Amino acid sequence: MGLLTQDNKFKAICIDLALISKNGTAPEQSRSVLTALRDCKILLQEWRTTTSSMFPDKPELIDLIPDPSLIDITRMAGTMIEHDSCNTARAFGSILCDSIKEEIAAKTNQAPENIELLEGDCHNHLRNVWFEHVDADFGSLLEDHLKADLGLILSHLRVSCRLSELLIQANKEWNFTSNYAKGHGDQREDYMKRYHPGRYRLPIIRVAGGNRQDSSFEGALPLYDGLDELLEFTNECLQSKENTLQRCLLISLSSVE
Repeated sequence: MGLLTQDNKFKAICIDLALISKNGTAPEQSRSVLTALRDCKILLQEWRTTTSSMFPDKPELIDLIPDPSLIDITRMAGTMIEHDSCNTARAFGSILCDSIKEEIAAKTNQAPENIELLEGDCHNHLRNVWFEHVDADFGSLLEDHLKADLGLILSHLRVSCRLSELLIQANKEWNFTSNYAKGHGDQREDYMKRYHPGRYRLPIIRVAGGNRQDSSFEGALPLYDGLDELLEFTNECLQSKENTLQRCLLISLSSVE
């Protein structure tokens, strides 16, 4: 939601929005947040003024628009801001906290160090960081347990015990939208329509092209759910032509260890 300004530019009013700062540095991001708060307060007042002039006989409409005075940075005293746990996000959070404290101090005649403002990690992001380490530990345990058997498998097949690695391989081979040059997503889709019509299918999670720390656990269910059909299709493909990626997946997913 926003408002057209006098110079015919659209300005967002909602506080729940995405901000695009001049650059990705922590100081500039911090300034963008504080600027957005000030702009929203001004734009809310303009919204109320414009509504009042357009609908003078409907004062109840004004009551539906938030009171600009409620956007007051002093209300942030005693609260907490959350951010990701990477170094840039932590630097941004620290700078933003200091800037907020300075503005509150200027308005309330207090010393910035006397203002309480907590800083914490976003739990959704932190959970993903934990999952990444859980995946790594599970993979290490399996590799140690299956060390003798893994030694019998040709190294060029790149068989891995890490779920994240397995999902990358599955994404390349079976994902209908991956368009990996050596994959067979289109053929697998055609195979399912021909031999398993009506069979519901959970999509293979797309993990190629970025590091998604939560992908290991999100992608496990679709892989497990469609395991029988995936192995059936892959085995049939290998009957006609050898393929390194398909052989790797067949060995990994048909293992009963």
